[in-house]
Amino acid sequence: MASTGSALRIPGDDNLQSMLVGTIMRKIKSRTWKKQRYFKLQDDCMTIWYKSKKAGNSHSTFSVSDVEAIREGHQSEVLLSIADEFPAERCFTLVFRGRRGNLDLVAESVEEAQSWIRGIRKLMENLENMGERERLDHVPRWIGDWFRKADKNNDGRMNFREVRDLLKMMNVDMNEHHARRLFTMADRSQSGTLEDDEFVLFYKMLTQREDVLRVFQQYSLDGQTLSQRDLEDFLRDGQLEGDDVQQHAKTLIQHYEPSDTAKLLNAMTFDGFLMYLGSPEGSIFNPRWREIFQDMNQPLCHYFISSSHNTYLMEDQLRGQSSVEGYIRALSRGCRCVEVDCWDGANGEPIVYHGHTFTSRILFKDVVTAVGNYAFKPQVSGSSVLAFASRILCSIQLPAPSLPPSHLLAVLPRSLPRFLSHYLLQFLTPSLPPSHLLAFLPRSLGPSLVPSLPRFLTHYLPRSLAPPLPPLSLIPSLPLSVSEYPVILSMENHCSVEQQRVMARHLNQILGDKLLKSTLNGKAAVGLPSPEDLKGKILLKAKKLGGLEESFSSTADDSQTGEVSDDDEAEMEEDSVHRQSVRHKGKKKSKQRLSKELSDCVVYCKSVHFSNFKHAHVHSKFYEVVSFTESKARRHLRDTGAEFVHHNCRQLTRVYPSGFRTDSSNFNPQEMWNAGCQIGDSTTLRLYLQLHFCHDFFSYYQLILQVLSLVISSCEFNV
Repeated sequence: MASTGSALRIPGDDNLQSMLVGTIMRKIKSRTWKKQRYFKLQDDCMTIWYKSKKAGNSHSTFSVSDVEAIREGHQSEVLLSIADEFPAERCFTLVFRGRRGNLDLVAESVEEAQSWIRGIRKLMENLENMGERERLDHVPRWIGDWFRKADKNNDGRMNFREVRDLLKMMNVDMNEHHARRLFTMADRSQSGTLEDDEFVLFYKMLTQREDVLRVFQQYSLDGQTLSQRDLEDFLRDGQLEGDDVQQHAKTLIQHYEPSDTAKLLNAMTFDGFLMYLGSPEGSIFNPRWREIFQDMNQPLCHYFISSSHNTYLMEDQLRGQSSVEGYIRALSRGCRCVEVDCWDGANGEPIVYHGHTFTSRILFKDVVTAVGNYAFKPQVSGSSVLAFASRILCSIQLPAPSLPPSHLLAVLPRSLPRFLSHYLLQFLTPSLPPSHLLAFLPRSLGPSLVPSLPRFLTHYLPRSLAPPLPPLSLIPSLPLSVSEYPVILSMENHCSVEQQRVMARHLNQILGDKLLKSTLNGKAAVGLPSPEDLKGKILLKAKKLGGLEESFSSTADDSQTGEVSDDDEAEMEEDSVHRQSVRHKGKKKSKQRLSKELSDCVVYCKSVHFSNFKHAHVHSKFYEVVSFTESKARRHLRDTGAEFVHHNCRQLTRVYPSGFRTDSSNFNPQEMWNAGCQIGDSTTLRLYLQLHFCHDFFSYYQLILQVLSLVISSCEFNV
């Protein structure tokens, strides 16, 4: 079998050939830290190696499989800070999976930047399309290559310290005590060192999914393999598949099982089981539901909402870095509710950070800019554009592309018109000069593509070939990964009146028409609008002077400021021992001055203090939002569960992590969802195994319609 490196390499691909030779680029960490590094693609076509130009310095590496996305131009906080120094065409950002920080790079030329961008995207695409057998065969070979590179004295052995350092180079997180125990288990020769094969075994044990192994052993009679009947039981009972599971089990064994011996026995090993579960075919979600299929016309409170807590934090809650990158990542992954904690800053500019901690600070206006840019920004892949372009070409009855898809994607630039020009020139002579043609479409794909593309084609093609399709019918095969449904900006306001006015100005000027400033029909509302009604809108959740009804009253107060209760936000950090110690019984509630300009930005999401469900049932309004810490929410679930459910049928409720979770860990939101709590905040930098379902739950739809039992008034709740 050919090696994975040769399988990933494309003969004659100039971009990959250039990457294999290597390139000098600048690695950027800040405005003052900009250093040249030599980057080179290794022969395995999986690993990118880089080091300082200075001889003797240590080198670093990363795997292409760890790259989640590539952003072109000034699309990170760091690259935005040096936008006046380096043009966007030479800049790009590699976004890694998990908690690893971005890698911001500046190439020496536009051509070199495009070469690396296209090359890495091609490798990512090939990895995604790699066969399951190739993936499995590649793992021990890749691990063995790492072992041999780290074995400096070529004695074929590594002690625990060397293994630990190697794992850090491979970006493998580990608990040292657990790793040492597995090291001892893998050391079959009992020499205190690991040889090549022993290190591969150690790595597999360290990265093994114990939860998947338990499921495998639950259905396996001998604990070693799944017979065809065992697999049928799993498909029937575990995957809830009822259609011809016997034939399906046979097909899965032939497709995913790497062992020829197991195939002959109609059995599946653990490696095959892991390959199956990790494939799209093994997903718990029905692929037919990737498109919106639920009713999106019900009130907003009837939906679960993908949300993020302390979105600005990239690390822990006490000393971590604050960055707009947190908002970019959260919104790019489909989050529909992000949080911003605002405080007075220097020079009259409000800042965002975790108050009374050592976390770093960022400007409020930069956060608003990131939210405005990424709330509804489409993420279109090369394969999606190719499918879309093919649909266009078929609609005007042109021949099918003669080039292989890999070649077509390689010449696909950032904008669709140049791609179409490259292809159509094989058949037609353009009636307009290229510069004129490109003016008909924006530089990047986006919602404005809908009206622009037919106009472009109509001017480019002879009238006899102009597409007869109406504009909207050209779009269905171009999937966008970011939702058009509304984004809630959950604000914790600690600013003075003067800086609140600055915040209101930034919200209005930066977000423009995206910011919802009044009820949808301009009249007094009687209930929350639907996600469908709110498409493309950003809703501010914050304190508000008076109620929504007063906006339509002739007696509305025209004063520029007013007072609101300082604990409207549900006793923020109520789990803090310090705050509990200074809170005295009967102490008069403090008041905060609120500017009318900021208050007017709040429409359907007014933050209020919660007293009890009896009071809320009589006095609360549909547009009011209460927030609970996880501990307080659990007490309500235990003591007044039915009332909690009824409350959530009428209005939004947000639950956020305990103040004790300083390591940015998360609570399991399932119990909150069971009571109908729509917004279960989690820190986006920490998705533990128990929250993988939470992440996947919202992977296709950022707002999920609640089950019927939660939205009927007569429902019962059992704790």
